[in-house]
Amino acid sequence: MDGTSRGWFDLTGQVALVTGGSRGLGKTIGQALSGAGASVCLASRNLEQAQAAAAEIAAATGSRCLGMAADVSQAEAVERLVAATLEELSQIDILVNNAGAGLTGPTTKFSDADWTTMVQTNLSSAFYCSRAAGRHMLARGYGRILNVSSILGTVALAGFAAYASTKAGMIGLTKALALEWAGQGVTVNALCPGFFPTEMTAGIEANPSLRAEITRRIPMDRWGAEHEVGAAALYLVSREASFTTGACLVCDGGWTAQ
Repeated sequence: MDGTSRGWFDLTGQVALVTGGSRGLGKTIGQALSGAGASVCLASRNLEQAQAAAAEIAAATGSRCLGMAADVSQAEAVERLVAATLEELSQIDILVNNAGAGLTGPTTKFSDADWTTMVQTNLSSAFYCSRAAGRHMLARGYGRILNVSSILGTVALAGFAAYASTKAGMIGLTKALALEWAGQGVTVNALCPGFFPTEMTAGIEANPSLRAEITRRIPMDRWGAEHEVGAAALYLVSREASFTTGACLVCDGGWTAQ
């Protein structure tokens, strides 16, 4: 999405809450939803970054966009975030669970603290946010929840045990909630991106040989572009995706087709 185009998947009048929304794929998705007409709340641990991203998106799209601070790995903070979003924007039609951490390394050297960080940030946050926003959505009889997983939730790489485990857990959460809330107007789907240029992949991009090896394994022979993940997300959170729930949409240039 270019940040301003509308037509199919018009979100005018809807409100979206995006966690991990101040940068990377979260910010990209936030801009896509804002460009489709939604009012958007970007949540981040860093208030200044969230507000700066929100101001940038609002200027580009003309839609209302707010930045809020929240550590969504903590249940109490999530409850406050959802309450604040409802107070400011009156409703939540769309929840994008994008907050995540990318700690990697040999399993035998992976600390308990790092494991806990990964589980709380990547998986528990999605559960807490879905639970809190889900109550509101179920009461209204409408909602779209999108869990941003990863291709490493379906396949794996050595040294990514914690990351792959939490991203696979997000897919399991997606399917369970989709079944639990089917027929109540709330759909729950997962988006599984492949390799995109973000801060989380900066280490790979800075290593020419590693980047070349990753690119070699992508059948399209390139990394994804920001608008491609934004467009994929936009479909899954739209009204038009009313018969799509419990699905995992892969956006990876063919990586997992091999």
